[in-house]
This record gives sequence, C-alpha cells and structure tokens, in this order.
Amino acid sequence: QQGFAIDRIHFQIYESFDVALQAFQSGGVDGLAARNRNERRILRQVNGTLHSALEPTVGMLIFNWVDDDVAFFREQRVRQALEVGLNRAQIIERHLSNLAVAANSPLLPGSWAYVDIGTTPYNPDLARQLLATANIPQPEDETDTAETDEQDTLVEEAGNQPSSEALLTFSLLIPDDESLRAIANEIQAQWALYGVDVQLDVQNETTYQERLSSAEFDAAIVELSLGGSADPDVYMFWDQGQFPDGKNYGGVDDRGISEWLERARRDPNGLNRVVHYANFQREFAERSIAIPLYYPLFSYITAPHIENVQLPRLMSRPADRFLTLQDWTLTAN
Repeated sequence: QQGFAIDRIHFQIYESFDVALQAFQSGGVDGLAARNRNERRILRQVNGTLHSALEPTVGMLIFNWVDDDVAFFREQRVRQALEVGLNRAQIIERHLSNLAVAANSPLLPGSWAYVDIGTTPYNPDLARQLLATANIPQPEDETDTAETDEQDTLVEEAGNQPSSEALLTFSLLIPDDESLRAIANEIQAQWALYGVDVQLDVQNETTYQERLSSAEFDAAIVELSLGGSADPDVYMFWDQGQFPDGKNYGGVDDRGISEWLERARRDPNGLNRVVHYANFQREFAERSIAIPLYYPLFSYITAPHIENVQLPRLMSRPADRFLTLQDWTLTAN
C-alpha cells in the first residue's frame, strides 16, 4: 500500500508461548505479544524493543453489599477507611512494576469519558478516624492476629504495630495468581494496622469465577474488562439492576451512581454523556463504591530492526498494535 515501508505481514501460529518465544529469539519472527502477566514478565527479560499500552481492563477490589455477615461494607465510612488506609501506589509499584499502573477510576485513561479526579491519598490517621466513627458492630471477643513473616516485615516498614483486637473480620477472594497473591498479602498486612483481620481466600480459576458469579465472597480482587468496545459503558459492572444476573458481582446498591450510568446510556448527546460519566466517577470515588487498584499493561516486543513502532495509549483489542503500521520502518539486520 502506498506510503507504507512494510509491504506485508505474515502471521505465524505456534503451539505455545515458549515455542513462539524461541522463534522470536532466533529471528524466526519479528514481533511477539504477551497474553497474560506471566508472559509479560518474561518479555521484559528478552532482547528486543518492548512496547506497552493500557489494556481495556481495570483491577478492582470489590465488596459484597448483599451478605448480611459483612453488612459493614454497606457503611460508607468503612469503605472509605479501607480505601484511604491502603498505600495503593506502593503496592502496585512493588508487585506489578512494568506490568500495570495504579488505577484511580472505574473508567480507563485514554477513554473520552475518563476524568482524572486524582487518586484518593493514603491517610492512615483518617482511616483510623473513619473506622472509629463508623456505624459497625463492636466485636464481642478479642481476636489474636497472627502475622506471617512477610506481613510482619511490611508492618515494620510502616512503622506501626497491628491492633490486637479485630474491629472487622472478612475474607478476600483472589484467583491463584502469583502477583495477586503478593498484592493480597500486602493489603492484608496494611489493613491489619487498623484492626482489620483479613483471611486470604485463594481459589483456582474455575472456582474463583463460580464464587464471583454467585456472590459467595466477602471482598474480592477482580479484573473488569470492556473487551473491544469503544464505548466506556460500565453499566453492567455497577448498576443496581445488574445483580444478580449481570456482572455487578458484589451487588453494589447505590442509586446515585446507577442514575448517572443510566442517563449516560440513554442520552444520545455525546457532550451530555461526558458530563454524566464525570459525575459517575466523582460519586464513585467520594463514596468508595469499590477500590480501583491497577490498569494492566499490554506488552508487545519487536526485533531491533523494526523502528518507529508506537502503540495507542489504550489498546481496545490486540490488533490495535498495528494502527500506526504506516509509520513503521525497517533497517538492515
């Protein structure tokens, strides 16, 4: 095609990522994309030019709003305390460095509807104050909190000691993923400083998905994906009507944010939709509906002789890596 330095692209299918990686390292192929965190981690160690962009996904810590055993999650001050009591930037940098970036919204940066409202600042003193004034039942018995060696180290780094009495007790559901285990361990350790006792509930992928779909969890880390949609509509994740049959896994029941999402869906005017989504994001943050954790990164490595490769800021689908193909150039090997 006129104006393109690259005449054609051949796609090669391999039986596994390991075989494809060997082909890239031997010069059999000139580009390779990662499909998950483990593959991204491997690509970062490979000789070549690595390109990264945001995937259309956000990692969130969600609460169960419908289970009476954890009814305290319906209390706004409890959710706010748990959010400000987490040093999220440190957690993501420590465990997902170069694999994800810290999130601050249920919408995706790069979307026309995204508003950079800033990240809720880490504030341990405010977390303690919110918990002290929240409307939650007091525990009847003292609960000993046994910390692992790793958790003790994290607590020591924070310069505090965990409370000897559990003010809140609940479990955190996560899939059996190395990075998410590490993140959950640190969340557990940080919340222990405020008398919050968290048990990690690690499950294989099948059980994890079943438990999410049936709301059989107290809190959970979940990755919410918009797939290849160009529209920032997150109605299915947060609207009241999307529980129990939709993807509002925790049964979020907040009429305010539901109204903004419903207006954004109905309104044909793009400028009005921007306003509706902006209001949704602000109220989501103010009420700590859930805790945004991270935006995963899409990773694509190319051979050194391929130059001027640029990925869009937000990758709606893997094929978007070729959107700037006209600018790519080849140099002699």
